Amino acid sequence: MFNHVGRSDERQRGVDFILERISSGALRPRVDKVFAFDQVLDAYRYMESNERSGKIVVEIS
Repeated sequence: MFNHVGRSDERQRGVDFILERISSGALRPRVDKVFAFDQVLDAYRYMESNERSGKIVVEIS
């Protein structure tokens, strides 16, 4: 994610910024669709269709 940042101190500052917001709940992933594990092929096809607007989750239970 921060591969384009050449200086390690700047990269670490960016990582810290994101981790702090994830920990506080200020930054959360947007889940677009949830699939059961037995629907993993459907999940892959959905990902390939570019119709998603958030993350695709495959539940393993």
